[in-house]
Amino acid sequence: FLREHHERLLGNLGESRFDDEHPSAPMRSAARVLRWLDEWRADAEADSTEKVLSPRDFPRFEGMPQSFGRFEVKGIVGRGGYGIVLRAYDPKLQRNVAIKVPKIDALLSPEANARFQRESTLAASLSHPGIVPVFETDHCNGIDYMVSEFVDGDDLASRCARGQRFAAKEAARCVRRLSDAIEYAHQCGVLHRDLKPSNVLIPGDDLSLAKITDFGLATVIDETDLTHTGSVLGTPAFMSPEQADGRRSDIGPATDVYGLGTVLYQLLTGVPPFSGVTIAQTARAVVSEPPKSPRSLSPDCPKDLEAICLRALKKNPTSRYESAAAMRADLDRFLSGEPTEARSPTIWAKGYSLARRYPAAAIAIGTLLL
Repeated sequence: FLREHHERLLGNLGESRFDDEHPSAPMRSAARVLRWLDEWRADAEADSTEKVLSPRDFPRFEGMPQSFGRFEVKGIVGRGGYGIVLRAYDPKLQRNVAIKVPKIDALLSPEANARFQRESTLAASLSHPGIVPVFETDHCNGIDYMVSEFVDGDDLASRCARGQRFAAKEAARCVRRLSDAIEYAHQCGVLHRDLKPSNVLIPGDDLSLAKITDFGLATVIDETDLTHTGSVLGTPAFMSPEQADGRRSDIGPATDVYGLGTVLYQLLTGVPPFSGVTIAQTARAVVSEPPKSPRSLSPDCPKDLEAICLRALKKNPTSRYESAAAMRADLDRFLSGEPTEARSPTIWAKGYSLARRYPAAAIAIGTLLL
């Protein structure tokens, strides 16, 4: 499969083979990694037992580095559509770090390389407790890599996949923190554009310490995108309608508000807001179908929190919260027991809210009525 994939890739690049002597550094790197894969496959075929790829195998093959700069590779944390995340040790500062390196095909794509450079630059410019910090970027043997904080814990998607359920206030506090981080990023001029449970890391077991990671699709607000017109990048089940429909002019801060809504939806229900048998079916549902109400899947979900979630998931960007700060404020109202803006309040709820805001006036009016 790998060979067929990379032969197609070579054809697209107009190359005949991966070559150790190629003038392009990414081509030389790809040659080394593919040689390592071939040697590993030959060794596995000679072994009658099933062989699992592990960092412990790295020293046996020339193509896979045991370190990146001063960082010593200790293991693989995870894989995504674009790259691989490694756990490494920094002997200088005596701490574990996470290293993100691109996959082979991303190394050879100018557009993917540009996205990686963009991610490194934008993520490194952000400093917020709800965002995984990037420490530095560099390259080793022609491979660019990015070094960030190592978060010792799972992502939200993994927890949901294991069937873990979350209390309503616990979910609200988590998304409140994420909303604060996204508002900060927007104030810095950065859109994330790929918010989803797998891009939210949880240190230990404390959901209130959630951190946003993976700015691989991030861009600068009001700046020309790196993708071609109509390109669709992201995960369909968590993609905003404007992204799924290729409406680039509609992508903005409200797109990240939608992403916050998808995270809250899965925390409340345990499932994504949309799913289909195929990617195309999922994308069509995202664009044209309303999500099931969270209370229909989780009857214990409070009505106010459901209303907040569904407002963030509106199809029209202008119908959502106008900012992540506005969503954060409504989550604060829910957590403090006040009526939310998302759920149309009754006249009594409006009166209660005004009385809480202006207690002296409320007492005076009440005295007059008596």
